[in-house]
Amino acid sequence: MWLSSSSGIGGTVQEPATIAIPSMNMHNDLISFLAVAQYYELDFVFITWEPALGKIGAGGTSEIRLSILDTQTSLAFKCTAPTGLGQDEQRAFNTLVSEISVLGHPLIRHRQNIINLEGICWELPLGSRKVWPVLILEKAQLGDLQSFLCSEQGRRKSFGERLSLCTDVASAIIAMHRCRKILHSGRV
Repeated sequence: MWLSSSSGIGGTVQEPATIAIPSMNMHNDLISFLAVAQYYELDFVFITWEPALGKIGAGGTSEIRLSILDTQTSLAFKCTAPTGLGQDEQRAFNTLVSEISVLGHPLIRHRQNIINLEGICWELPLGSRKVWPVLILEKAQLGDLQSFLCSEQGRRKSFGERLSLCTDVASAIIAMHRCRKILHSGRV
């Protein structure tokens, strides 16, 4: 059964009347990661990034790698193994479980303006005997928001188009925060 409620910015969001979510805690490991991935029916796939392209980005908890499928489609691989990133295993698994819980959630999974989690593959970091999950995400054709706004196409956008883009971003952020509250409280 689906309920309808207004999210403010971006219009109406369809919400499930009841949501059963596997428990997330501060002590996640590979087993809890697999349980959450199974719950959200995420695909395990046998593809990987192109090492020759190097990393295309890095953040506080991950590195981003790239695979180009064709002239229109690229995939981003979010590698979160703690090796060399200054974080421990538990924190890495907490990050992974949190991310797949939000991106796999029915309110988020196929929502416009939020990147799709396409699947999960595996990494065996050098010098390690442990296998680590890698999140596979669609890569935005026009790059990140800053790259787009600095591009010729982005600079040609009118004030109204830029405002609409801001509204889309705000709507996506509100949906993710709302989902995060559902995940923590277990209810809408």
